[in-house]
Amino acid sequence: MKLKKLKKSLFTTLSVMMAVSAIGATNVNADTINVVKIAGRDRVKTSIESSKYVNSNIVVIANAYNFADSLSAFNLASKFQAKLLLVDNTTRFADDLKAISPNKVYIVGGKNALGVHVETEIDKITHNIQRVQGRDRYATNAETLRIAGFKNVGVADGRNYPDALSASGLLKKHNMGLMLVNGSLPYKTDKTVKYTFGGRNSVNQNGGVRLEGRNRYLTNEAINKEFNRVGGVSNVAITTGEKFADALSSINILNAKANTSIMLVGSSMSESQKNYIKDIKSRFIIGGMLSTPVENIIYGRTSVNPKPNPGPVTPPKPNPGPVTPPKPAENKYTYIIKSVDNNSNLKTVVVDKLNYESVEKSIPSGYSILSTREEVNAFRVNGTSVLYVKPSSMKYFATQQDYDRYIFNGLKNQGLDSEKILLNSSVTPKKSFGILARGLGFSLSQYEVSVDKYKVVDINICIEKTFYTMESYSKEKYVSNLAKIDELITKSGADKMPNEKEKSLKFARFLMMTYPYNENITDNSAENHRKSRSPYSITDYNTAVCEGYVYTFNQAMLRMGIKSFEIHDEKHMMAFTKTDGTWHFMNVTGFAKNNIPSDEKTINDEKIYHGYIMKNPIVGPRHVITPTDDIEYLYR
Repeated sequence: MKLKKLKKSLFTTLSVMMAVSAIGATNVNADTINVVKIAGRDRVKTSIESSKYVNSNIVVIANAYNFADSLSAFNLASKFQAKLLLVDNTTRFADDLKAISPNKVYIVGGKNALGVHVETEIDKITHNIQRVQGRDRYATNAETLRIAGFKNVGVADGRNYPDALSASGLLKKHNMGLMLVNGSLPYKTDKTVKYTFGGRNSVNQNGGVRLEGRNRYLTNEAINKEFNRVGGVSNVAITTGEKFADALSSINILNAKANTSIMLVGSSMSESQKNYIKDIKSRFIIGGMLSTPVENIIYGRTSVNPKPNPGPVTPPKPNPGPVTPPKPAENKYTYIIKSVDNNSNLKTVVVDKLNYESVEKSIPSGYSILSTREEVNAFRVNGTSVLYVKPSSMKYFATQQDYDRYIFNGLKNQGLDSEKILLNSSVTPKKSFGILARGLGFSLSQYEVSVDKYKVVDINICIEKTFYTMESYSKEKYVSNLAKIDELITKSGADKMPNEKEKSLKFARFLMMTYPYNENITDNSAENHRKSRSPYSITDYNTAVCEGYVYTFNQAMLRMGIKSFEIHDEKHMMAFTKTDGTWHFMNVTGFAKNNIPSDEKTINDEKIYHGYIMKNPIVGPRHVITPTDDIEYLYR
């Protein structure tokens, strides 16, 4: 029975027992490595499986799709040595709670993040429930610090997760709290700030010792170096630095194993990362998103099925590894063909004569060349050069304008796919596109990893309120909705108005009068959420609440070339629109069915415009909107 249960388990424990000669190029004594992989079929199951390693009857619950609340949950989980469960509004976890038999449960986040039915589910097991929430992510974080009683803290940017997650191991070791701030703004605190995590672009204000690197992985390395400086590391939890879905479950391992650090990795592992884990024998893989080459390094092997040693007389040839270039032949050109999508060497070529055409022919099928003719002509005789290639299907943008236009055109006209895109190292993904997409009802992330002189950008797009609506993103649906938006613009007559202000007012009035407010706000079902706060609420269901109105309004503004975002607090969302050179708050939420005005003229400007915005930036309770000019040129 035990064997069957082990096979059915969602995680595997592997003690790697192999001879050093079978490992190949590695400095680790593999017979002492213990690797545990914890991965469920989704982020919720990964969280549940990782919690099984924590011996506690206190449980902290947070929304699996809200990294800010999940990070704040660290404070309670760490202080009370609790299990952390990451769930969503559809998760049924009564059986998992019953197995834990908790005597205390903390819910981190408001009822929008985790609804009343979550409390109902918990109440079946225990009545000792405490909801921890604030008006926004920073207030929620402050409340967790207050309840946990931390006086000393480390500060990280609450607008993203990697630096804060990287810091959690060090903070656990020091018995410190994690304080989340809006890194672009000054902050005040009654806590003693011991560390600041990330550079000035992440957290502008200084406090304590700053641990930083030029990207999330080097910041992670800086934090782990500090961990080593203040005391030994016994365990390492290794997870992806690209997406937070599984990564946040690493927090459970910090409670399960003392002196555990967290390592974030991308599609490959750097030499410094390999050196870091070299002497750490207890390793945890969190989630199923690490590449096979990375997992092989963690397990202490260079190939999945290494060849056996043929005997003591004829020892195996050492594996030179991709980092050791071949010795150049005399009077010949040697070049390594390197694919930048996963930072791997495909093959090595040695030729007597060199020309661009012959080099192109040497590229493996399914790849296309990135190196220019000038770069190939600069290859050195009797030296080893690198020829950069990419998968033929992978898009490549060499200039900032080309990439900007691709993303902007995708949002405005053609839709976007979740995909990996290659950029020249001089090109930078702009945060403004994420703000723009959020105003349309979508979440757009652009995670970048540098590979020599290129950047691999992992673009991910999904429905912004997917944890409510349970909708999956579809490019086809996105494009078909744009056609419906065009029809609404025509029906409203907004496109016939003489200037941007009149266009925005005309469409706002049409929206407010044509589509009644969804008054069924107590219905917490996914179907009703789709009728309320989906980017398609108006076009599919002819009703909405404030979010749905704003999303449709902003979609129409984008189609008409007018810049418009969203801004919200816990109770309401409005559009934040630039018309004829001036920014305005615009309240575009419609009326209850029995209260719709008979004439749009009765909806005067003051009911729509809420103050003239003359300063920059505008600070909202949830996030900061800074109307910069970095994508303004695309609207012209």
